[in-house]
Amino acid sequence: MERETKTVTTPLGKELVLKAVLNMRERNAVLGAFKDGGIGADTSGMDAALAVMSVAPQIFAQVVVSYDGSAEKIYERLEDLDAAEFDFVLKESAEVTTGNLEKAN
Repeated sequence: MERETKTVTTPLGKELVLKAVLNMRERNAVLGAFKDGGIGADTSGMDAALAVMSVAPQIFAQVVVSYDGSAEKIYERLEDLDAAEFDFVLKESAEVTTGNLEKAN
């Protein structure tokens, strides 16, 4: 069965393909990253930003299908770009992740 995806254009004009929904294994991998990072509901301010950055690699790994036509080393490639581009991809990925977590509750 082919997975549903969504495609958006990033601020730098790159094509970003994301999974529309996560399966249980993918969702649990993201939840595990939050747990392993000691991230809870009381995180705020700069701590929240650092917490999210610690799980960004796992979020990208589970959600992003491809960036600029390639599925290779997405997190590493995004780290070398403008912060606005990285933040855009993280925001789009987090929306998929959050939507899946809400469905599970």
